[in-house]
Amino acid sequence: MLAAARILTRTMVVGAALLGAAATGCGSNDEGPAASTTSTTAPSTATIDEAGVEVPLTDAEEFLACVKERESGGDYAAVGPGGLAFGAYQLTQDAWDETTAHAGFTDLEGIQPNLTLPADQDKVAMALLEWKGEEPWTGSCTWPPGTGPGSGGPGDTSGDSSG
Repeated sequence: MLAAARILTRTMVVGAALLGAAATGCGSNDEGPAASTTSTTAPSTATIDEAGVEVPLTDAEEFLACVKERESGGDYAAVGPGGLAFGAYQLTQDAWDETTAHAGFTDLEGIQPNLTLPADQDKVAMALLEWKGEEPWTGSCTWPPGTGPGSGGPGDTSGDSSG
């Protein structure tokens, strides 16, 4: 029962974070699904644990919330153009199967990602991020946030004239 409540809480909080990410565009440059600009919900940077204590989202959770919004608009049932990428994180079947095998999620191997539970998609996306970093996804989301091109932070060479 506690595990189900934790998953529900995490799903609700990540969903709220996605609404906020849509409103901010995740640092987008007009790529991917259109972002709603009418939301008044601020991006969530915390979740509430089973004891009712606020726990900040990790950089990885923020990155994946951005990826989810950019790749599918938060649609866990999404099928990409051409039918080659599936689910909220738009993973190919090969990437899904390799990640589930690597992470030991053998019960999810061979299942088309968009046909799995949102919590399973989140779990596999986190495993893939921890395994391969942001390399499987391209776009304007950076991990950790504030470290990529255009961020002004570490790793930002967009204003560097030395090439």
